[in-house]
Amino acid sequence: ALPADRKTTDPEGVRWWKVDISAQGGTLEVWVADQGMAGVSWQSPQAWPGFQLVDGATFSLLEAFQRHAVITGLVRPDDEQSFTATTNALAHSDLIVALERAIDESAEKNGHIHGRDIAAARTKPLLAHALSRMIVRFESHWSPHEERWAALDDLMNHDWKGERERQNKRGWWNEVASKIDTFPQDPQVHHIHPFGWIDNFISAHVTGKPEALVKSGSHWHPCFPTSTSLDDLISPFRENVKDFVAVLEEGGAKVSVAATLRPPERAYLMHYAHKVAGGFDPSDVPLREGVKIDWAHEDSNGNVDLAASRSAAQDMVRIYAIRYPPSLTSRHTEGRAIDMSISNYVGRSFRKKNGEAAIIPDQNALAELGDSYGVIKLRTDPPHWSDDGR
Repeated sequence: ALPADRKTTDPEGVRWWKVDISAQGGTLEVWVADQGMAGVSWQSPQAWPGFQLVDGATFSLLEAFQRHAVITGLVRPDDEQSFTATTNALAHSDLIVALERAIDESAEKNGHIHGRDIAAARTKPLLAHALSRMIVRFESHWSPHEERWAALDDLMNHDWKGERERQNKRGWWNEVASKIDTFPQDPQVHHIHPFGWIDNFISAHVTGKPEALVKSGSHWHPCFPTSTSLDDLISPFRENVKDFVAVLEEGGAKVSVAATLRPPERAYLMHYAHKVAGGFDPSDVPLREGVKIDWAHEDSNGNVDLAASRSAAQDMVRIYAIRYPPSLTSRHTEGRAIDMSISNYVGRSFRKKNGEAAIIPDQNALAELGDSYGVIKLRTDPPHWSDDGR
């Protein structure tokens, strides 16, 4: 139920509610009526509003790879014509159309929605909500059908052989299906987002305190993902990082970005996972709006089980790969920091911001190169760079 200040009745007896909607990457508060408005209808508590079945099995892994190569600009000249034709055809597929309707806030809708767009949408609560309502049919990763992977062999590098071997070991589907009568024989199945499913049945009191919460644990890791896009950094740090990364790559170094903008919800999860794992009382963790987590696990008698609570928090610490106590507010939550690993730079020459060439023999010289671009190394945290070294 909504609080009193978010609902009213007009002189004609029509009831109105103030709700949040997604608009231009942000959130708008609007009033909706219970009658006479297109797209607005009553739903029962058992309804599944907003969920949709999407068929993602209408194209092959090979076609998906060809599309990826075109959209990311990695397509080879000899393949460009045929790969582009595939990309244009897939723009009208059920999955791509559904993704654009759910999270593409631009007017372009050109069929080029990409994994980075999905990652960015997952940092915006209303767009992440729309994604969680998609029930997508595709061939399970546990499928033993090796031919779908073999189709990529001619397009891959030497690392692909190892990945193929790992994938072959994962193909247990037919073995299980042969032993359990009710298990689907066809590995092309629908996949539902677990938190979208749980969230659909969670209600709240007028006070806003959740009635149902999801226990802490490693299953929280996919929620509120940290962005890896440089575009999510704030200016002028964004431009400085792009210049720095461009110079590194032009000089032959390899750069792998692990994190840029971190949603405050994820910072909350990481902060209190570390605290509870270290002995903080899980019952004292404050609630955070939009994060329906219960840090306190119970024993069979309904009492708080500190050992189980700490074990779940420790699982979160491990999966988040936390090495230092995470802050609730940081340069990452402000869009002023980036975690990236840089390799293959020793002994190479790179251009400083002022145009001078510099040979980089070690990490200290690399940090000085970053300084010239306004990208400052935090020496105690190997992958961490920011606009002020914090």
